[in-house]
Amino acid sequence: MSQESLAKCLGLTFQQIQKYEFGTNRVSASRLFEIARALHRPVSYFFEGLVDVDEREPTDTEKEILTVILGTAEGRRLAKAFLASMPHVRKAIIGLLEAVVQPKETTPETRQTPGL
Repeated sequence: MSQESLAKCLGLTFQQIQKYEFGTNRVSASRLFEIARALHRPVSYFFEGLVDVDEREPTDTEKEILTVILGTAEGRRLAKAFLASMPHVRKAIIGLLEAVVQPKETTPETRQTPGL
């Protein structure tokens, strides 16, 4: 279905549909329901393939980590921005952070002697 056709079904402009598609505007639950109806799909169609959220209780170590992170202004800003970002952006942020903090493999050429 084209963006124009979907927009007509929903009583929107195709530009509004583009904003949803590009992630510029968030899709509310009621709008997602309307989109699913227009596409003749169940709402669950949009969530196929997603892994269920881990519903277990956080471990003591995880709780401690969260307390430390959220105890700083930077941690609170990071958490707020992370939650406001799109899933593909979250994945990229995690990849970047993991790449930055991963210890580099030491070779004889890169090993430094203490005190030098």
